[in-house]
Amino acid sequence: MEEQNIFLIAGGGVSGIAAAGLLYEAGEPAVLYDGNESLNEEELRARLPEGADIPVVLGELPDGLL
Repeated sequence: MEEQNIFLIAGGGVSGIAAAGLLYEAGEPAVLYDGNESLNEEELRARLPEGADIPVVLGELPDGLL
């Protein structure tokens, strides 16, 4: 069985949101990460393409994510 890559998008700014959208539209799995834990996850999700089920991680990056 072939191992599937998951893309880690570093940053929830304009470029990170755009990258998440492109990966979503291409059908590629991705995780959106931003080290700023004071960001509002719901506001970030609202900027993603409609229907995009992309996990959002804020704050410290969990060891198992990489």
